[in-house]
Amino acid sequence: MLKDTTAVISIRSVFVPEKANDAHQVRTKEMEIVTSHDPNKMAVYNTKVNYRFMRFKRLKYKVRFQNNGEGPASLIKLNVDVPKMLDKSTLKVLDMYPKVPICPDGQEVQYSCLDTVRMKDMISFQFKNIYLPGTAQKGVKEKDSTKGFVKYSMKFGKNFHKKRSRSKTAIIFDKNEPIITNTATSRFSTGLSIGVRAGYNYFLTKDKKESIDIPSLIPAGSTLNVTKHNNAHSYFTGLTFSPYKPYRWYFQAESYLDKKNFNSDININSIGNHVFQFVDNNGVVIEEERKVHVKQTFSTHIKQTNLLLVPASLRINVNSFLSLGTGVQLNLRMKGTKTENTEKKFFRFNYDLPNDPGEEYKELHTKQSVDTELSWKIYDYMPFVDMTLGVSRIGPSIGVRYLYPIKQELGVVQLYAIWKF
Repeated sequence: MLKDTTAVISIRSVFVPEKANDAHQVRTKEMEIVTSHDPNKMAVYNTKVNYRFMRFKRLKYKVRFQNNGEGPASLIKLNVDVPKMLDKSTLKVLDMYPKVPICPDGQEVQYSCLDTVRMKDMISFQFKNIYLPGTAQKGVKEKDSTKGFVKYSMKFGKNFHKKRSRSKTAIIFDKNEPIITNTATSRFSTGLSIGVRAGYNYFLTKDKKESIDIPSLIPAGSTLNVTKHNNAHSYFTGLTFSPYKPYRWYFQAESYLDKKNFNSDININSIGNHVFQFVDNNGVVIEEERKVHVKQTFSTHIKQTNLLLVPASLRINVNSFLSLGTGVQLNLRMKGTKTENTEKKFFRFNYDLPNDPGEEYKELHTKQSVDTELSWKIYDYMPFVDMTLGVSRIGPSIGVRYLYPIKQELGVVQLYAIWKF
């Protein structure tokens, strides 16, 4: 409270009578927060406003003044700066002192009244034809008679940014030099915006840890024809947490569930010499080296459920339609399964038709499958940059994000849609 000396707080009390049939009474007491006495001062009642519900609110101000001259003042002008976010057409005078009627439009009168003159960025409250004594005037003993004030309110306009409003007043007694008051500041509360975000991850390269040591699985001296195919994709959905409709820079936290599927297939065709063992009609084991065509297939299939976390990303709303951001995504594997299949087939090499694998040696056909349960693990840290297009501050938008994993993949492109509430 000591830091904010431009605010007014209200204290409301209810007096309940001892007799049940008597009506209760409500009283409101206003208190200005001050560190030192200043008779010419501007204060705002709403020092913090909820931006989400600001269209239902009115900013309320109070300008008070005191004539410290040696004679009475008959014309007092209060030239008030009006923040651009306020609509001057919604001006409402709530209270004043000296207590006078509002001046009629377009007429000159001889009685005391309060005139309100609207200018481009200003409103001038003019006490006309009044008598406000000065503190240094002879015969004036009651200091309160030298004071006055105006209390007024205005509604917010349309299409303005979430910025602080600042206002001050130039007080002019008759033809004297203006007295400039302090600056009354009102700001918006941070608020919370929750966004629903869903999208697709496109993996630019395969997982490094899924590579297979090919040379150890083929006959020595073989000629090779190797083909590889990798396919990885994942879908995610989750929530974002950020301030409500920030103007420029802000932080955003994110949390998602991600379903990832990774498939890797390696096909190896090799031609080389292989030693076979045969049993002749007499039961004798015979070893014979033959040139054969070997077809080998290695496949890996991974299914994972991941938790993706962004503790805090730094973002900026360039304008109402474009937003940029950067941060680090933490990938946590919650659970998963890994299946590895290995299959090896031998064929008689056809010298006449080299591209024909020939007759298969059924007895040498081998096939193996291994399943592995994948446990909880923090498996990657992924710095990223991204861009969204749409209604950047609140509402729907689409975005693209590039992530550079530290441990596994070389790159991930993320396409997503988001709706902030």
